[in-house]
Formats: sequence, structure tokens, C-alpha cells
Amino acid sequence: MRTSRMAVAALALLLSSLAPGARADEREDQLRQHFSSGMKSVRAGQYAVAAEAFERFLELNPEPDLVLSLENEAGDMALQQMLLAKGDGLQEIARRILRKSEESRRRVAADPAMIQSLVAEVDRVREKDDAQNFESYIDAKQRLVQIGAPAASALIESLVDEQHHKVRARVQVTLVEMRREAVLPLVAALASPRPFMRQCVCFVLGQIADPRATAALKARFDDAKESAEVRDAAGDALRKITKGDPATLPPAAACYYRLAESYHDAAPDIARSPVEQDHMVWYFDTQRSLVLGRPVPGYAYNDHLAEQACYAALRVDSHYAPVLPLLICVTLAQMREVDRALALETQRLVGGEGDAARVDALKSRRDALAKGKALALSGGRGPLYAALQRSMDRGEIPVAQACLETLAEVEDASWLPNDARVPALTEAWGREHYLPLR
Repeated sequence: MRTSRMAVAALALLLSSLAPGARADEREDQLRQHFSSGMKSVRAGQYAVAAEAFERFLELNPEPDLVLSLENEAGDMALQQMLLAKGDGLQEIARRILRKSEESRRRVAADPAMIQSLVAEVDRVREKDDAQNFESYIDAKQRLVQIGAPAASALIESLVDEQHHKVRARVQVTLVEMRREAVLPLVAALASPRPFMRQCVCFVLGQIADPRATAALKARFDDAKESAEVRDAAGDALRKITKGDPATLPPAAACYYRLAESYHDAAPDIARSPVEQDHMVWYFDTQRSLVLGRPVPGYAYNDHLAEQACYAALRVDSHYAPVLPLLICVTLAQMREVDRALALETQRLVGGEGDAARVDALKSRRDALAKGKALALSGGRGPLYAALQRSMDRGEIPVAQACLETLAEVEDASWLPNDARVPALTEAWGREHYLPLR
């Protein structure tokens, strides 16, 4: 009897030691099932069913790291579809999921040392190439993919390792698995002065096949001064993205213009839906020869990218006329947002609650936009009238108002209406009332 009791006690102890892990595994399986069920319903357009599954998922209070992992597995387009869904509360659910995953992304992205340590695991194959090294690389790769764009910018430098093809291969695989997150840092790297870097970046962008890279790749393909290897790589990438002959695509300036329009108009397959968190805008720092990012508010993110694309179009072709009216609209839209944010933050600062550094940053951004506005207006009044027409045609009344205010600054605008914010104006004021473009 005593032996039996001891056996039972030992079994109970064993089970109690295993139970927490078993329960944890069971809980994660349950979370994954709810999330997977929700995503399947989203793709099928069954939004009410999806909302129920995601509510069950969020009720279990998943860890941010798991949410980020599931979000990456599902792909950005699935969450974009949720953010655009009407009814059933799916938009708010998507925002809650993004807020959860952002906790994990911010924590890791804010630690450059951690990112560099993970990049070192990818790079370690030059020192040791065995099963243990490969296992460490797989773990590091998964974590880098979860981090996304900040990790992509850190990895890009290793693309030019001409001596160690295994390092290059590992970096390429990691970047491709990042998909959408890696695209904009890679596009920024196309400005590198090193031809081999540009060639490798073209290859990776072709594997990802994201349409946001089309304009930058076409610029490389069209550049007669570009090396044959880079032009060939850019052409191959464009074929994968567009499924057509790159030579038949519009010129690079026109591609950049279309991209800028898509960002400004918040096209669902290109732009991000506005969220609370800051996002990074990526660029190539020529002095340091690195891909770097600068944070911008989530609400202004799309217009920052539209502005970036407009300037890229002008760099490719400074005489490409259609881009100036769009640049004016994008710049004026941002100026209104910055003015509003600056007024609020200044008011908070006077009340003892504001952030002086944020006020200075907003003032600096306002000055930069003012210079951009001056550049856009350097083409004469014609682009400004075209910008007014564009904003009115699209019902962008605040931008139209800003255009009218700018027109009043540059000429006698007594013929203009007093206030473009009147909703009926879009119906009552037709094209015949505009002066000819000059």
C-alpha cells in the first residue's frame, strides 16, 4: 500500500511539473487556432465570423511576441483588408491587434545591440559552418523577420559580402522572408554608390515582388550610366513584379508619380491605414553610406512617402510637369497637420505638460515643408492652379483651402471664393470658373 501511495505521489509530482508547460502549449495552440480561423474568414469576406474569432483570440490576452509572429505569418495585406472592412467592428479589432504587436516590435527595435547580435548570428557562417551554427541562424532569422524594417536596414550592409556567398545567401533569404517590411529599406539602398549593392538589392526586390519597388527599379533600368549588371538585375526584378517587359513600362518619373498618388490617396495595396504609432521613413545617408530611418507620426506617414516619391520623380526628370501639382497638395496637407500639432503641443507646453523637444521638432518640420512649398511654387502659378483643381476634384477641401490661401499670397485673388470649406462648393463651383493654367 505504501509503495502504491509513493507511486501515486511521484506521478502527481511529475504531472504537476509538466502541467504548466502543457497548459502553455495548449493555450498557444488555442490562440493560433482562433487567429487562423479569423484570418480565413477575413479572406473569405466573412467579417462577422472573423470578428468573433478575433475577439476570442484577444480575450485570451496573447503575448505581444506571439501576436507579432502571427501577424507576420498572415501578411500585411490581410490586416490591411481588416482595416478597410466596413461594419462588424473589424477595423477596431485590427487596430487592437496592431497595438499588441507594436509593443513587441518597439521593444526589440529600440535595442540596436539586440539587432546587431542577431545579425551576427546570420554572419557567423564565415567562422563556423555546422549544424549548430545553422540552428542558431534559423532562430536568429525568425526573430529578425519578426522585427521587420529596423532589422532589414541592419542586414543590408551584409549584402555586399563578395567573399562569403553563404553570408549573402542567408541575408537574402532573411530579407525575402520579411516581405513587405523589407521593401522600403531596400529601395533606399538602391541609392548606394556601390554597384554590387544595387545589383543584390535588385535581386532581393525581385524575389519579394512588391509593387512599391517598381519606380526605383525602373529608374535603375532606365539609367544609361548604370552598369549592365545592375540594369539586368533591375529588369529581371521588374519582370517578376509587373509580369511584363520593363522596356514597355512608363518612364521612371511617371512611375514615381503614380506611386506618390497612391500614397497620397491611401490606396489599400500601397499605403498603410493611419494608425497611432510612429513609422519609419527610410533613406540612404550618403555621408555614412548607410540606410537610415527617421520616425514620422502614423497619421502623416503616407504623405511623407508621397513627398519622398515626388522628389524622386523630380530627381529623375526635373521637367516632369505633372508632379508639381501633386507635390503642392502633399506639402500643403502636411503643413496643415503640422500647424495643428504645433498649436496643440505649444498650448500643452504653456500649461506645463508639453514636450519642448517635440515643439522644436515640429518647428523644424514646418520649416522644411515651407522650403518644399517654395520649390513646388517655383514652377509658376500654373501648378498651383492645377493643385487647386486636383484637390477640388477629389473633395480634399482642407487642401483646396490651403491652395486658395497660397493663391491669395501670390496674386490678386479677389475673384476666388472666400472659403473652400463649404461642402456645397464642390458642386457649385465648376471648372469654367478657373483661370487658364499659366
